[in-house]
Amino acid sequence: MFLFSGIFFPLDNLPPWAQHAALVFPLTHLTTLTRSFSVGGHDSSLLWSVVYLVFFSLVFFLLALHQMDRRLIK
Repeated sequence: MFLFSGIFFPLDNLPPWAQHAALVFPLTHLTTLTRSFSVGGHDSSLLWSVVYLVFFSLVFFLLALHQMDRRLIK
């Protein structure tokens, strides 16, 4: 995930298939937000990163609650 998230080098240097695959990882969106806030460049693409991170967090939080509930009831 670290190699395809844009932490060490820009995503523009990756092949097109890897650029599309990198958008699946939440670390890519977190890296985009962190770079934007530290450098100061704000644009509308940041909204997509925020929405993705909130959705990803919500889905996996609910999944974790479900799994915990299932294990505690057993």
